Amino acid sequence: MENSQNEGNYNWQYDLRSKLLDGVFASGLLILLLLVLRLIITSIGNRFGRLGLLNMDVGLIAIAIFCLDRSLSSQRSDAAVSWFGAIGGLVAWMAAELSFQVGQTPLVTINGLILLILTALIVFTLWKNGLSVGGQYFFAVFLLTWLAKYVLASQTYIAYWLQVFSPEFHLLGYAALVCVAACAVWIIFKTQHRQERIWTALWMWFFSVLVLGSFLPFYV
Repeated sequence: MENSQNEGNYNWQYDLRSKLLDGVFASGLLILLLLVLRLIITSIGNRFGRLGLLNMDVGLIAIAIFCLDRSLSSQRSDAAVSWFGAIGGLVAWMAAELSFQVGQTPLVTINGLILLILTALIVFTLWKNGLSVGGQYFFAVFLLTWLAKYVLASQTYIAYWLQVFSPEFHLLGYAALVCVAACAVWIIFKTQHRQERIWTALWMWFFSVLVLGSFLPFYV
């Protein structure tokens, strides 16, 4: 009886640890990485100009491809490839965004929206035909970050018809904040498996990006 109770306590502690590390902490780590990369890119741009940003872009692409390669490995655990995929997807997005910045090309346009839809359809096709776990996380983070850009930009256009959606009112930020809290509650009380927690953490991170972009648009 005592052994069963000790085993139950251990499982409960391990489960709580997994919920915090694979859920809440994972989302926070991605937000921290986004902020750090944004600050580094801004500093390099101010100090070295477009040439420095171009070199930074090449470096980010190299890191993203390295992470993608590791995320597609069948010799690593699902947790490991998930981390490689998520981090690689975020770095890949920063590289793509930086390339638009270096080329002085607007990112949020109709052409960009068509490209987003095309990329999403390609990823959906790969996903349906057996894309690995690491690849799923890579493209999920990449596309969610891209989507967040358009969601944030849509506030200005919707505000023409509904003034309450104006960025000055931060309605999107408050709504996203509620979603962040809902994701945290779901991770703590509803998730049963590690992968389920990591996937919920990605959505928690996505809504956190919307919160950050609504209240501190410089960082997104």
